[in-house]
Amino acid sequence: MINTKKITALGLTAAMMLSLCACNSNDPAEISEAADSFAAQVAALDGKKLLKLVEELDDDKAESIKGALAMSDMDDDEKSVKTAIASTITYEVDEDSVEFGGNDSATVDVVFTVVDYVKAIGDLTDADEMIEAINDASKTKDYTVSVEFTKVDDKWLVTEDTIDNLEDVYGFLSYELSFSGGSASGDILDMVDHTSWWLSDGGNYSNASYIELDLWFTENPGIDVYYKVTKDGTEVYASQLQTFTTSYYEAKYNEELGATMDGDYIAAGNYTIEIYAADGTVLASESTTVTVDSTSGSTSGTQTGGTTTDTYQLLNPNFANIVELGWWDYGITEADGSEHGTMASDGVYCSDSETIAFSIELSSEGPSIYYAYYFIPGENADVSTVDYSNPTYAQQIDITAYGNGTIYYNIDYTPDTMAVGTYVLIVAADANSVNDPYITAACKVIGQPSSDFIN
Repeated sequence: MINTKKITALGLTAAMMLSLCACNSNDPAEISEAADSFAAQVAALDGKKLLKLVEELDDDKAESIKGALAMSDMDDDEKSVKTAIASTITYEVDEDSVEFGGNDSATVDVVFTVVDYVKAIGDLTDADEMIEAINDASKTKDYTVSVEFTKVDDKWLVTEDTIDNLEDVYGFLSYELSFSGGSASGDILDMVDHTSWWLSDGGNYSNASYIELDLWFTENPGIDVYYKVTKDGTEVYASQLQTFTTSYYEAKYNEELGATMDGDYIAAGNYTIEIYAADGTVLASESTTVTVDSTSGSTSGTQTGGTTTDTYQLLNPNFANIVELGWWDYGITEADGSEHGTMASDGVYCSDSETIAFSIELSSEGPSIYYAYYFIPGENADVSTVDYSNPTYAQQIDITAYGNGTIYYNIDYTPDTMAVGTYVLIVAADANSVNDPYITAACKVIGQPSSDFIN
């Protein structure tokens, strides 16, 4: 365990009695001492003492801060793990950074160090193992907070803005942990929010390469689950036990899982998917009807030998010399300079994604193409509601040739707000050819940040 907290005896015993009296001239030592007292309470997660060093806040915000630092809404397992993380917080006041803004304001930098709990915990699901990993961890992260002071009645008090700037230091308090268990006892069934058939047409499928039932919870239930698929009353697939890591679960059935196919499409029939907790409790049971349009042919969904995957259909592979295609993850760069992806899985973007992108690599130059994105809001996507005459975003583009000799179509869309929902993509020759597309594809945006998926 990291045990180098720079918490002085003065900071621990006199935080409530500390009085910063005004002097004839500003004294940097006063600011450093006040910052040390404040940082000590930040590290100790003592909301009551911390707020005595802060300018007056409204009652609701003050109570919210005290409740969050007391972890009052957490169960015993979560609280024990996060208490272990909190015990690793150390800090150092940068005394050389003190700056005054006249006689009634000042700032100083404080560097807080916290165990890299995301790396330490990894995919662990047992509370005791998580705590042991945290105690043994050597990797840490530093967060520099500019602590702002204002003088009130001759006392230096921390500003409200500084409290808001502690979100990185206290990021572990909102970090979602996944605990093993597999039991559906307690409030698990009450946490079930809704189900939806992904990319269905009103709950049914026509000419689909796969079916997928999504089960949504109000929060991460932290249980083990599995699912079964029946076709026309006969069980055709049973999954292995899997641990929830997010607040929604995908129960998918496709050719890879043994589905009978009619050409590129899953065979017609009545399908039911049931999702279970490890103890056999039924969490969801939904049925869907799958049809195959006989006029579409039994060998391919295209006139020229296309390709169908779970996230796109290449209907005309001859419009360009294609090397590779699919949904692309540009990722993001955090404030500390670290980089990571923002896709939870292929074609599933997290809420902190900045750009939705479909990428097509070419072996040689290709023609200008048109693409259009159509947005269906919410977690229940009904593609039958799409108005293909009214795209959310559309553009005619040319290839992009890079210095290393690679050539791409960059089919990007950066919305003002990354809203939860489904994005349907059409790629065609031009705006008048939407009914005869080269490619159709779909992706979705979920309400969880990418930090929930980083191991």
